Amino acid sequence: MVLANIRFLPYIPLLLACGITALSPPAMASLQGQRFQDWGGNCEAGAYNRNICYLEQVLSHNDQPLMITVIGYAPGKPMPTIFFELPKDIAIQNGITLQVDNQAPIRFQGQCNETRCTAGFALDQKILAQFRKGRRATVSYQGQADSRQVQLPLSLMGISAGLNALQRSAS
Repeated sequence: MVLANIRFLPYIPLLLACGITALSPPAMASLQGQRFQDWGGNCEAGAYNRNICYLEQVLSHNDQPLMITVIGYAPGKPMPTIFFELPKDIAIQNGITLQVDNQAPIRFQGQCNETRCTAGFALDQKILAQFRKGRRATVSYQGQADSRQVQLPLSLMGISAGLNALQRSAS
């Protein structure tokens, strides 16, 4: 498994469904195409001529995405939201876990359809501080077919600079 070169894939439906906010063209220009080590900034045209900006990281195996992580601001919310797109073969009823370093794991729910599973939650100050100070994070879930625990790495390299740029573009 490797972190793929950040490929800015069209995730507008996922972002709109999750409520990631739209930004003005000047804010969009400040984030579009920027690299923050293992994170990339992206903005895309959304509904009603509004632009949606977010941070993105893609983890792939054999050129196939295993996990796509997106962080953005929902309209009117002071804190960003994180969303994960994961394979469809997850025992989603058992939830998903995010753990930063040796901190207490965060458990959250998601939903699946015939092509993928998605899950996410609003970040708070405590989690943001863990991201900014952390060395590594792991996203875990239980496989549906064999009930084995799957752990995927989430790089935190560049997350502080990326979150700072995202916050500036959202304000």
